Amino acid sequence: METLDKDARYQWLESRIVSTLQPKRDAIQSLIENDENRLSVQEFLDNEDVTNLYIIYRSLTHLYAQNSPPGQSFDKGLLFIKAAIATKLTTENINTDVSCMEIFSEIVHYVDLVTRDVFMPLFTMNQSVPDTEKDRFLDLFHRIINQTAATHTLVSESVVLPLPAFNVLAEIAQTTPERQQTVLNVLETTVTNWSKQIKALLQEEIKISWAPLLSPDDKNSQQQQHLIKNEIQLWTSRINKLNNLLVQLDSPFVQDVLRNLARNKSPYIQSFVDMKENITRAVSHAERNLRFASTLTPWIYQINSTNSVEEIVKILPCFMHTVFLIWRHSFYYHQKDKFHHLLQLLSAELVLRAKRMIGKDIFSNPESTYAGLKDALSICAMFRGTYLDYKEKADALNSKYMIPEKKIDPSKMLIWHVHPYGEDDPYKDILSNNDEFAVLRKSSPWPPRNASCFQTLNALIERCNDVQELTSTIRQFNILSETAKIGGTLTKTMDTMVSEIQLKYKLALENFTQSVDDDVMDISHKSEKFEQAFFYLRTKLKQLEHELAWILKQCFQRSYTLYSKLNLIDVFRGAYEREAIQRELNTEEKWMIQNLFDEFEQVQKRL
Repeated sequence: METLDKDARYQWLESRIVSTLQPKRDAIQSLIENDENRLSVQEFLDNEDVTNLYIIYRSLTHLYAQNSPPGQSFDKGLLFIKAAIATKLTTENINTDVSCMEIFSEIVHYVDLVTRDVFMPLFTMNQSVPDTEKDRFLDLFHRIINQTAATHTLVSESVVLPLPAFNVLAEIAQTTPERQQTVLNVLETTVTNWSKQIKALLQEEIKISWAPLLSPDDKNSQQQQHLIKNEIQLWTSRINKLNNLLVQLDSPFVQDVLRNLARNKSPYIQSFVDMKENITRAVSHAERNLRFASTLTPWIYQINSTNSVEEIVKILPCFMHTVFLIWRHSFYYHQKDKFHHLLQLLSAELVLRAKRMIGKDIFSNPESTYAGLKDALSICAMFRGTYLDYKEKADALNSKYMIPEKKIDPSKMLIWHVHPYGEDDPYKDILSNNDEFAVLRKSSPWPPRNASCFQTLNALIERCNDVQELTSTIRQFNILSETAKIGGTLTKTMDTMVSEIQLKYKLALENFTQSVDDDVMDISHKSEKFEQAFFYLRTKLKQLEHELAWILKQCFQRSYTLYSKLNLIDVFRGAYEREAIQRELNTEEKWMIQNLFDEFEQVQKRL
């Protein structure tokens, strides 16, 4: 299969991209090197059902390809459209079956404007066109208006209710009374589309698309990490969307449509009017959830603004108590999946704060890194311990609330009334208002510490333990490097062997840092690279430890006095901290301890 850049069909596309957008050559090359861009282009060329290809111009060096309308603003772009559906593109027909046009960020508004003010009056009010064709064009162009509104909604991230062409409809109603039913059908179709848009917004799931936590020093990490502030932004955005919808429904244009439908006793009017009340309740629901989520921001601010571990440890119980109150009093966050989602956000907050304590370059200053790791683990341990304390309290309260109060008809043995919270339910009065957005409280035990919502936190703790071991190793081998420089093994041959071990260690550490791309604390899905590299490093260090243990054993055997043996321990104090070396020299340790004990006894007798 030939590569894409050698495909004559792609070369046809490329020539038009270059002549229209005039990007740099590097941008053209990187366009097809990117997997997602290349797939979009390939789908357009090979898939008969894919009819559109958008080439979006971001800058002279950045082009993007996609098969759906761009969801973000852009400067300009190029749109390729197949002339007919289910067309197999070949080098022979691509010139006739594919059209292209330059597009701008205001293209949606432009299409809507041209459709309303040019094409619709031209085709629907032309006296030479039969009425049946006029009605068909009227319906077709209003569908286009609906599609442009849907595209505008996608781009602007706010619901836009498509308004019918009032000037055209008014002209038709005045000049051709026999087409009144056509006008009414257009208005009813418009209201039906509004209802679908409103229902879609009301049923929209408030959900964050999770991305991996990046390094705290990454300038783009704030856009990719999902924290409590993102939850607040989501609720704020939802409130703004709903309020914007209410403003549109109160506009004179929408009210004019509703009055016309009411005057003609349309069956669609009543169900649509009821939706406004649903929107109002949805706003109240979102505002209530926003208030609950916002109560966490002061504690998060304090945790992020202080550099004292002791202060953070003092804040965590207050922080967790706020979480407990949210779980207890919020209908939304009391739900099992929603509460797990909230805990996932809180874990991300704590992980980000802990990573800031550790820093990024752990190899330049192992002592400082070791202290940072210790502080990070202290915070994580305090968070986990405080969580488990409140989990016990919450589970006890949850069990108390879930005592069922059942009334049974003995003759039929059927449960005809079940109150899941008994008389202890503090929300029985609130729940009686039949608010469909008020989620009924259900059994919601707090998840265990190894639940998926704590996956990032647990991964950080595990990584901190691994890196702590790594920094300890670096510190010990750094001490060994001083020994290798000045000697101290009693023979030049042994000193040379120690120097060779030190060189092997440096090479192993360099290979490790290159394998993990200098980001040891990356706990995203790419962390498999760290685990594999760390495994190879530990394996290599084990080999070096055995070699070093053999050298030390030889040195101890050549040292006959207690003083000389103690001096060796002092010279190799870094390496001697390794457990493998201690095991090898266990016999020597016992000999030295016994000799020290004997000397102390002799001194005591002399006194």
